[in-house]
Amino acid sequence: MGDHDECMVFLKACQTQGFMYFGLRGCGTILKDWELVQMHMDKFFDQPLEVKMQDDCQSDTRGYEPYGTSTGVHYGEKDGFESFKCIQFIAVHLSNALGLEDGSRLSEFHRENEPCLSTLSMFHYPKQDPSFQGSGHNKHTDLGSLTFLFSQQWGLQVLSPNSNGWIWVEPSSTHAVINVGGSLRFLSRYRLESAVHRVVPTEHIRAESNAQYTDATGCKCWAKAWQDTEFDVFRQSHAEQELHSFTTGGMEKGDVLVS
Repeated sequence: MGDHDECMVFLKACQTQGFMYFGLRGCGTILKDWELVQMHMDKFFDQPLEVKMQDDCQSDTRGYEPYGTSTGVHYGEKDGFESFKCIQFIAVHLSNALGLEDGSRLSEFHRENEPCLSTLSMFHYPKQDPSFQGSGHNKHTDLGSLTFLFSQQWGLQVLSPNSNGWIWVEPSSTHAVINVGGSLRFLSRYRLESAVHRVVPTEHIRAESNAQYTDATGCKCWAKAWQDTEFDVFRQSHAEQELHSFTTGGMEKGDVLVS
C-alpha cells in the first residue's frame, strides 16, 4: 500500500466496484491464523443448538445468532446462516489518494483511542434442510468501513455495475475479499462505492461509533445508529424492506444499481 501505483489501483477499485481481492501471501501469520479460526469455528458450529444458544447475547455485534433470524435471499423466506461475532493505515493512504484535507480525512474518523463497532464475525451456512424454508443472506451493503472476507467456499455474489446482474465471486485460499462499507462511502462523500452483495446456496463471499455522516436519503446519522437500524431492517419482512433501500445504502432497487 505504500507504493503510489498500488494506491491508485486500490483507489480505482474502491471508486468503481467497491470490492477487490487482497493477496495474503507474505502478510505475516494471517493465513495460519485463518486456518486456526476456521478450526475453532467448525468445532463451535458442530455443537447442538441448545449449547450454542448459551452464547446468545441478544446483540448485533457479539455472541451467537441462530439462522432464520433475518430475511433470506428468496422472497418470504428467512436467512440460512448462523454467526458468531467475536484501518488506520489504509484510511491514511485512501485519504491521500482522494486528496482529502484536514477535517475530512478518513483517518480522522478511525482514531485508535475512540470506541467503534469493529467485529470479527464467523458465518456458518448449514447444509440446506428441506424442513426449513430459509436460505442464504439477503442483499445488502456492509455497515462499516472495510470488510475483510475470508472464505474457501462458493456462495458470494455481487451486483455488477456493468451488467446490472448478479455475478459470482470466486473464493480463494490465499486472498481475502475486501468490501467497501457504507460508512466509508458516506465519509468519502460518495467518491467511494459500496458493493451490493448477497450469499446464495451454491446449487442456485468499521468507523468510530460517534462518527457522523449523511446517508443516501440526505439524513445525518451516527455510525452506531446506522448499524443498529440496518440490523433492525434485516429482521423486517421482504415487503417492508422494499419500501426503502436501507440495507443496500440507497444504491439498488429491484436488483438494479441506481447510483
